[in-house]
Amino acid sequence: MLTDEERQENLQIARQLHEGAYQKFWDRVQAAPGDRFELFDYELAHQLTDAPWRTVAGDLVGRELCEVTNLVHQWTLELDRWDLWIDVLGEYQDAQDRWNIRAEFIEPLAHRCLQAPSHLKDVLIGVATNAAHQASLALTPGYKDRMPSDSRRVKALAKGRRIFLKRHEALEQLDELAKPWPSLHPFRKLLDCLDTKDYREHTHDYRNRSSHAIPPNFEFGEVGFWMRCVGFREERLRNPDGTLTIKEDVSRSSVSYSFGGVAPLAIDLTIQHCRGQYDVARSTYLAYRDFLKEILNQLWVRTQAG
Repeated sequence: MLTDEERQENLQIARQLHEGAYQKFWDRVQAAPGDRFELFDYELAHQLTDAPWRTVAGDLVGRELCEVTNLVHQWTLELDRWDLWIDVLGEYQDAQDRWNIRAEFIEPLAHRCLQAPSHLKDVLIGVATNAAHQASLALTPGYKDRMPSDSRRVKALAKGRRIFLKRHEALEQLDELAKPWPSLHPFRKLLDCLDTKDYREHTHDYRNRSSHAIPPNFEFGEVGFWMRCVGFREERLRNPDGTLTIKEDVSRSSVSYSFGGVAPLAIDLTIQHCRGQYDVARSTYLAYRDFLKEILNQLWVRTQAG
């Protein structure tokens, strides 16, 4: 048990470490070029809100563009801060100091950045679905205010439940609603490059594990040493040449325990994979803006035509 004097001494040491590291971080922020990343304005969102939709759709689509823009900006800034903190960390050699700085300043940024590809993909699917549907309502004669998933939602509501579409279901619905809008197709192709299998493998499926299980650590410490597996029983069949062949007996199940573990993520390598996904997300966001610009143009053309 520490005495109060010892506790205060430890706190003072920790404070000096954190304040010193934070000063180094802001030194780098001030020294970094101001044009190292690009932020987007909100003018298009305002134009969409003020466009002649003849319904509340303009406010809906405009506000959602603002929110998506905020998410892109958040990822932009946090990825930049993560990168600067890696540089700060390089000035410290003591293992305990590095551990403390990483836990206090880097890991929260890394956590949010690693969540971003999956999160932003789902958000983009949702807002593009809404925009395509509202655009068809405004510009396609005879188009009804019904989405493919509406019948399922009504049935669930009748039972006192709400449903949320799985990603593949949401993509199928988007594909259906996007058919009248060729300008949405580049966006749709880019969407498939976001939160990919390769990215999940490189990051040890961090997003899924951190949401539903024990996530990988950063730099030190494996997790998940034991895993319970359910499968089929295996039989060993001897071949004529004396070798053995392993064959599954699908009529009998078995339980096994595998020993392995999930390795920690290297901070400097992980940010590279995350930055690659950020570049894809930015291109996808820009493609979405291009689609919204086409809608805006068609709304004004219709109005001018009377």
